[in-house]
Amino acid sequence: ESLSNHRESLLRHDLIGKISGVNTSMIYVGAAFSFFPWHYEDNMLYSLNYHHEGDSKTWYGISNADAPKFETITSKNLFPEISGKEPHHVWAKSSLIEPSVLIRRGVKVVSCVQNAGDFILTSPGGYHQGFCHGYCFAEALNWAPLSWFPYAIAAAKFYREIAFPAAVISMDQLLLSCARELGSKRPKSRSVALLSTVGTSSLAFLRTLYDHVQALSELGIRIMNIQPAEQVSIRCDYCQHLCHVAYASLCDPQDSSKVGVCCLDHIIYHHAAWDIDLNNVCIHMREDLGDIPEMVKELTERLSTAPSCSVPDLNRPFPIVEVVDEFILQKNKSMVKTARS
Repeated sequence: ESLSNHRESLLRHDLIGKISGVNTSMIYVGAAFSFFPWHYEDNMLYSLNYHHEGDSKTWYGISNADAPKFETITSKNLFPEISGKEPHHVWAKSSLIEPSVLIRRGVKVVSCVQNAGDFILTSPGGYHQGFCHGYCFAEALNWAPLSWFPYAIAAAKFYREIAFPAAVISMDQLLLSCARELGSKRPKSRSVALLSTVGTSSLAFLRTLYDHVQALSELGIRIMNIQPAEQVSIRCDYCQHLCHVAYASLCDPQDSSKVGVCCLDHIIYHHAAWDIDLNNVCIHMREDLGDIPEMVKELTERLSTAPSCSVPDLNRPFPIVEVVDEFILQKNKSMVKTARS
């Protein structure tokens, strides 16, 4: 656990409470031919696996660079029928594929044998699969050094594009937490590296949040405060984004038991096209709107004296996106009916 909560780890921000395998260790006990299917870590986190005792374990890996090719082959060539009915299956940790099948199709697959006392480190967005040779006892943990942040942004964007509820970390909560630390009157010594990596994204998040809430408030939508005890993030019904800082509730005037939830982006950009009656919408906010301008001012001042704050755009293609576009469109059309008058 000390690794996830290390002073240089972004998981130290107490984002999600305790989740086994993410910020607390998960124990794995395997038998002969126990296996784990192809997957990469939630939110494209790094992972560290330690083999305590027992027989060996074989690992297969695919780098982030070859991940798009793997996804194309899996969804369009190997399992096209499944992809049509369940387009998210590639990320559902349900595909067990013989490595030679992928190699013949041009995917570079590496392998290694893990013995007792060995560590295995997986990189962000790198697919891996493996199996036990016999009894083995191991533990695993995710971690998030600053180098993970570009992958975190890419993963959050991707999950929203395909409306897949795989995120375990709310990027809204992470960016707000970082903004608070970076805007502190007495910033910690490590904040320079954090500012250089996360500062610009945190500032953009605060500005967008303020603009969205202001625009919705001017339309006459009610704004309610989220109570401090309500620590659980809410998933948007439409894109599955984890909304921790603010979200909108959509009430069906014909049935008070039907309440939908969506992110502010969907209210701002889609309420007209989807014919949502704004009289049935309420905005819930965790942060007082009046505090945001001061946070923006403090962070802007710090950024003006900071080193380069650009975060590289991974430009990581996700070939499966077009496969799920129509799937998501139909799903959203059915959901939005509960928000209409």
